[in-house]
Amino acid sequence: MLLFDLLNNILNKNEYEVFPDNMLDIDVKGISSDSRKVLKGYVFASINGTKADGAQFIPDAISHGATVVLTQDRNDAVYCDRAYVIVVNDVRLVLGKMAVKLYFNSSLPLDIIGVTGTNGKTTVSHYVSSILNECNIPSAVLGTLGASANGIKTPSDRTTPDAISLCEYVSDFARHGAKVLSMEVSSHALELKRVCGVHFKVSIFTNLSEDHLDFHSDMESYGKAKAKLFEQCDVAVINIDDEFGKKLSSSVNCRSVTYSLYDDNADYFASNVVHSVTGSKFVLNSKSAQYSVSIATPGDFSVMNALAALAACREYGIELHDAVNAMANVAQVEGRFERLCTFDGINVILDYAHTPDGIKNVLSTAKSFTKGRLICVVGCGGNREKAKRPLMGSISAQIADYVVITSDNPRGENELAIAYDTASMLEYKHINYNIIIDREKAIFHALSAAGNGDTVIIMGKGHEKYQEISGIRYPFSDRDAVTKYIYNTNKSK
Repeated sequence: MLLFDLLNNILNKNEYEVFPDNMLDIDVKGISSDSRKVLKGYVFASINGTKADGAQFIPDAISHGATVVLTQDRNDAVYCDRAYVIVVNDVRLVLGKMAVKLYFNSSLPLDIIGVTGTNGKTTVSHYVSSILNECNIPSAVLGTLGASANGIKTPSDRTTPDAISLCEYVSDFARHGAKVLSMEVSSHALELKRVCGVHFKVSIFTNLSEDHLDFHSDMESYGKAKAKLFEQCDVAVINIDDEFGKKLSSSVNCRSVTYSLYDDNADYFASNVVHSVTGSKFVLNSKSAQYSVSIATPGDFSVMNALAALAACREYGIELHDAVNAMANVAQVEGRFERLCTFDGINVILDYAHTPDGIKNVLSTAKSFTKGRLICVVGCGGNREKAKRPLMGSISAQIADYVVITSDNPRGENELAIAYDTASMLEYKHINYNIIIDREKAIFHALSAAGNGDTVIIMGKGHEKYQEISGIRYPFSDRDAVTKYIYNTNKSK
């Protein structure tokens, strides 16, 4: 696409400057913000990141073939003796719009349903995709668990990829026959404008609770970041049991529908909720009818996730009775209150919970069906918000009968220091807990301490297959640790 056609499709002429001013119109072959991925004829977007200034990579990008540099700083022209320069007010904003226009010219080749919120994004996005596939609408899913379309799975480094990578995923999904993409949209992605230029058919809000305050300055800023998703969608599906969600539902400019576990004024609400170790059943009430729903995961939070997915699918155009029938066939989501196994009468559950609210939800649910003791393994990530560590430890101890505090992606921090932070509110409360830094040994200890009728729930990592320590990701899986323990136990009998 010719450069000026590309620019004038997304910006007014007074919203950008070009250097030199006699710049020729050229054919743009691609765009990248990573100088290592630049090819001949590309636009290089110079972005200031958290660790480096994009301007320092301009010479490298030009050496790889960049013919245009997109920047916010006129001074960057000094690096560009062999390339043209376009100066804009916000490179991130323009990058997203430019990538969508360059890849797809007019519109995306599939519909997108976005999910944002502190907890539940992964489960809801997978529920939506699974329901649509069951209803014969080929759907892809993208988020924390990676990318998946037509049975083909690929990893993803981020919950929500950058604008260029997202366009690449969308192109790939469309080639594999997907008609819809169900994706997680993180607050980081919204704040950093990774989904600018993307229009969402339906957007879902799950909840807002304390998390990511190491990135967002406070809860107000965190909420404002989440709300940005609803500025670029046709329909908002919002949880009004959440205080922020209640305010959001009355402030969005698009059409808003609501869901609730407690408020029968919501457009979609649940009643007659029954939980068991094997799942949940409830009645889905809409404005026009009632439906009996069965899901494979227990807990009020699971019912809320199902409500969100069912409402979103209905608003997308699926008949509600078809969505409900499809929901009955939806499997557990990997690492999300996943019943891993039962051995010697012990239930073993994996969960990704890594926030105070998430831990409270999963432990309360496990407690409700545990006949014996509830034993939990919990850890806190390094180089992340420190204030939530003692809360996570305290909530774990309030609900579980025995708490094993361990390591969970310490990154650049001392593992023992993180564990002591997590246990800091327990020291003088005569709480039954232990600190075992080695995560495998902690899991082995929790399982060995359990008996018939007990539940062991291992939290924090869920699907992850690594431990990140001092910048290196070492292979590690909670699932593999449980399998190894059971194998060794059975072998010694």
